[in-house]
Order: sequence, then structure tokens, then C-alpha cells
Amino acid sequence: MEVIVAPEPLARLYSRSFFRATWFTTALDAGFFTALPIRRKWIRDIASILFSGYYLIFAEAADEKVRKIRATITVEQIRVSWEKDVRNPYIRLATKINAGRIRMVKEIVIQREGAEPVLAWLYWDGTAEELRECEKLVLSITGGGAVSMTPRCHDEYLIPWTKRLGVPILSINYKFLTFVVERSNI
Repeated sequence: MEVIVAPEPLARLYSRSFFRATWFTTALDAGFFTALPIRRKWIRDIASILFSGYYLIFAEAADEKVRKIRATITVEQIRVSWEKDVRNPYIRLATKINAGRIRMVKEIVIQREGAEPVLAWLYWDGTAEELRECEKLVLSITGGGAVSMTPRCHDEYLIPWTKRLGVPILSINYKFLTFVVERSNI
């Protein structure tokens, strides 16, 4: 068995376990960044997967590519990095196959008095009748910095979670939430 060690400069910055955990995502980012200049979408989609495969093998090259991009990152590059699974049909298909199917993935609107409604996604592997009888619910507030990505970008773990837990999951699309912060005298 080959031991994966963190290539320079990651060896100085992170532990080996952190490197192993980020190895895959770094390769995806490098692959997608490399394919970004390709104009035809279908070619770009296929090339991004092929480039990502290359960067999975050559981790040092992936790290170097991602470090160069981050030094001069654009909004489009950030968007591509965040929304890889949403925009690439091949990754979306692999995610769908891996996550499996459930009976209910439904966008819902939660009305709020005096404020804009909140959008959310309900994940449930049961019937509507079973949902009405549920006394438990998992509230998921996924990542995205409140500026990007919907809960659907996290299907790869939200779908298996609801199947394993046997309870519905409500994932808030907080990109659209309006937060009101009041200043108080302390």
C-alpha cells in the first residue's frame, strides 16, 4: 500500500490527514480551473473531468495550479469552484448515482410575518402521510457563505442522511435570507 504524503508546500501548512481529505477537492478545483477557458460547454465539461483525473494522479501539479489561481482569482473562478456539481452534468450524474433516490425532494416556501419568505428544500424518504406523523426533523444549514449554492448542491449527503436517519431533513436556502441585526447597548 502506497502512503500518500503531502507535497510541498502543503507539507509545511497542513497535517497529512488534512492533505488526504483535501486531495480530491484540490484535484477537482485544478481540473475545473484548467478547463474554464474552453468556450464550448460540452467540451469544457468533459475536459474538466479529464483534467481532474490528471490532477488526482499528480497532486503537486494540482496544488500549484490552485495556488496560482487563488493568487489572482476572479468571480467566475470562485463560482466554478463552488458550483462544480451543479454545473457539470457528469459530476451531477455521478452524485445522483452515489446518493441514490428518495421519495421526496421538494422546494418549499416558509412564509414569515413582516419579512420575505425563506426558501428551503425538504428531503424525505417516506410518504406524505408518514411525513405528517413525524415528530422529529433535522435542520440543515449548509455551507455557501450565505451568498452562493443552494441545498441541492449538497444532495450527495442530504439524501443518504434522510435514508439512514429515517427522519425528514429541512435544508434552508439561506442565500435568500435577510438578517436583521439590532444594535443593543451593553
